[in-house]
Amino acid sequence: MRIMTGKERNYTCVSIHAGKISCGKKCIHVSDTRHVVFKFPYDEIIVAYIEVFDKESNTFYRPEITDLTENICGKLVLYDSRFCRFEIYPGKTGKTAGMILKQLAVHAPYIFLSYEPWIEEYDEKQFAEIKEMVSIMKDIPDGVLE
Repeated sequence: MRIMTGKERNYTCVSIHAGKISCGKKCIHVSDTRHVVFKFPYDEIIVAYIEVFDKESNTFYRPEITDLTENICGKLVLYDSRFCRFEIYPGKTGKTAGMILKQLAVHAPYIFLSYEPWIEEYDEKQFAEIKEMVSIMKDIPDGVLE
């Protein structure tokens, strides 16, 4: 696990090299390679997206939602309601980041499930607006949007 601080404000960033990942009814269970277990309740997750490493430019990029498939590899990035960032590297789990994001979408469809170019990652005001949108989506009864 690695804890970092952000550019414009201090925030928590935890990197987890997963050994196992499973999506339960109420949360994601992640066991790291040292068998430390993390639980991420769906109700606490605000934003989830994938970052993919580009070997040519030696940087990470964030594919838009329209470019995602189950086969896309990379790391899964989650932000919780306290603006904490969790980077989950699923390499040793046998699952791709795309598979995990798809499972997350099934279990918690109200989460903001992508990175869009208009999102400024360190903008607390924008994060508060996304958090409010997620809160509104959680409150919509099942079946209303179908």
